[in-house]
Amino acid sequence: MVDIVHRVGIKEPVSKVYAALSTIDGLAGWWTRETTGTSKVGGNIAFVFHMPNGEEIGGFEMDVLELAIVMFSHRKWREEVEFMAHCSTKWATFLLSLRDLVETGEGKPSPHDLPISNWH
Repeated sequence: MVDIVHRVGIKEPVSKVYAALSTIDGLAGWWTRETTGTSKVGGNIAFVFHMPNGEEIGGFEMDVLELAIVMFSHRKWREEVEFMAHCSTKWATFLLSLRDLVETGEGKPSPHDLPISNWH
């Protein structure tokens, strides 16, 4: 099994990081503009990703089980494949977007995220 794990240091109080990770506005500020739902325990959050031209490229939902600062990981890939490498790099760009949002007030969420390949 292969894991994707990144660490990005953020030079701001943990309370600002927490707000970016635990609120709809915070998540929409660094991950994808189209973030909806309820960010309270027991809630559900939907994330939809688009190309800059408006074309939808995917999405998913997450259940809110608890509100805590986390270490992001994308674990237990069956094998190292091209899509896994793409996801790893995209996670890195989104985590840098999180850092930018918290430190400067401006993230780079989808659809204005950094394109990294012909897949976006």
